Amino acid sequence: MTEDHGSPERFTVSIAVHEDYIVARAAGELDYQFADLLHHQVKDSWQCVCR
Repeated sequence: MTEDHGSPERFTVSIAVHEDYIVARAAGELDYQFADLLHHQVKDSWQCVCR
């Protein structure tokens, strides 16, 4: 799962769900602009684990 918001420093988030845990890999510069993206990706993945 990645998104590019037009920033020269691209920020990417990769999420993997393994049984009952989440592995999140973030690359690039995390700032206020991309914090919401990271939050939503982890939150959505967590909801899948809890089902």
